Amino acid sequence: MTRRGPNRSKVVAWLDGCPGDCRDTVLVLRELVRDVAPEAIEDIKFNTLCYYKPGHPFGSIGGNVCMISWKDDRALLSFIHGAQLPDPQHVLKGRAKAKRFVELRGLMDIPRAALEDLIRAAVDYNPLGEDGIP
Repeated sequence: MTRRGPNRSKVVAWLDGCPGDCRDTVLVLRELVRDVAPEAIEDIKFNTLCYYKPGHPFGSIGGNVCMISWKDDRALLSFIHGAQLPDPQHVLKGRAKAKRFVELRGLMDIPRAALEDLIRAAVDYNPLGEDGIP
C-alpha cells in the first residue's frame, strides 16, 4: 500500500524544531514505526508526527496507531488508545483516560521489542469494537 501524507519538506521542517539531543531518537522511532506499520499513513497532525490507519472512521484519531513528538530533552512515542493496549513490559506511562506514552531520553532507552509489540497492538486495535459499535 502506498503511504500518503506530508511531502518530505513538511517532515524536514517539523524535524528542524527538534532539539539536537532528541533528533536521533525521533528518527529511530520514525523508522521503527514505518517498519512495523508500513500500511499506516504518516502525517503531521497536532504538531506531532502522526501515524494512522487509512480509511478508518474518525481518521487520524479513531484510526490512530501512534504519534512521535518531543518535550524538552526527551522523545515521546504516544498512543491515543494506549490504555486499551496490552503492556506486559510496563513501558507505557500516563494517567489520562485513554492516552499513554513511552518517554525516551536517548537511543539506549529504546526497548525495541516492547515498542514493536505496542505498535502492532495499536494497528490491530479497533476503538469501535469488533462489531463496529462504540
